[in-house]
Amino acid sequence: MPPLAVTNAAGTAALVVGMSGQGSLTLNNGANVIVNQLLVTNNTVTATNSFFSLLNYGKLTTSNAANAVAAKIVLAAGAANYYYQGNWNMDGGSNLFSRAGGGVAIVNVMDNTTGACV
Repeated sequence: MPPLAVTNAAGTAALVVGMSGQGSLTLNNGANVIVNQLLVTNNTVTATNSFFSLLNYGKLTTSNAANAVAAKIVLAAGAANYYYQGNWNMDGGSNLFSRAGGGVAIVNVMDNTTGACV
C-alpha cells in the first residue's frame, strides 16, 4: 500500500491534527505517512485537543528545508514526556517538541523490540 503523502514542491504542505477542535492521528502496524510539516499544536494547559501516536512499526517521514519546521508537537496538558514506538525519519527541517504552558519536553524512543528508531 502506498504511503499517505502530504507534500508539495514548495515544501509547505502541512498535516494539522486538531486545527480548530479535537483531532487524533495514530500510525500503527505498517501505516506510512510522509509530510512536509506535521503540526500537533492545539493543546493548552487546561485542554488536550490534539493527539499523535506513533506505534508498533508505524512509519513517519518529516522533511522540510533547512531552518523550516518539519514537525511541531505541543505535548498535552500536564504531559512532560512523549513516547513513541515506531520509525520516524527526520529527513530535513526542524522537529520541535514543547509542553503546553512551558517547561521541558522529553522525547522517549521505546524499546527496539517494536522497531522503534529515529
